[in-house]
Amino acid sequence: MKRYFKDMKTEEKFEIIIKNEDLKRNLEEQYYEDQMEAQYQEGKLMLGDKYEGIDIKDHYSSFFLVLRDWNKFLNNLDKDYLCTEGLELYDKIIELKNEHDNITLWEEEDEERYNELEEELENKCKELLSICEKQLHEYEKWDEGDFNEYIMFELDNNDIYSDYYIIDNDTSKVYEDVNFTRTYQ
Repeated sequence: MKRYFKDMKTEEKFEIIIKNEDLKRNLEEQYYEDQMEAQYQEGKLMLGDKYEGIDIKDHYSSFFLVLRDWNKFLNNLDKDYLCTEGLELYDKIIELKNEHDNITLWEEEDEERYNELEEELENKCKELLSICEKQLHEYEKWDEGDFNEYIMFELDNNDIYSDYYIIDNDTSKVYEDVNFTRTYQ
């Protein structure tokens, strides 16, 4: 007798999927794609659409960020997307930037301090960019617990696999009728 996923509880569907390599692999691929899309979207929101003041260097299956212009980077950055560590550093940078922007350059000491601040701001912005990069790389890490939560969310909130079924409570095979019967093992 056929038992459709749509007639099962979420926990039961979850157990079947975890045991079924084909279905689990399909969800792993979708999870990875969703994570990469989330990384891309957060990067755009955090660093701005045009990524002004930085370069993005692709490195095989990942990336790294390089600071070109600390002032453009800082002006383009949306602090609302920074992690706690990044936000703390951002606040310190803004204090330095305010001092930098208010130097008159009428005295020799002012010019010295201005140059010191330029160097310090560039170094602090490199550090902040590194924190942003680290934050974005978190999307690339595989966490079994997060993946399991993802599966449960998909099963609870989408009709994912609703037309899939098992026969006679045999969970080793899952079937899907598509103009023909597809079997997953």
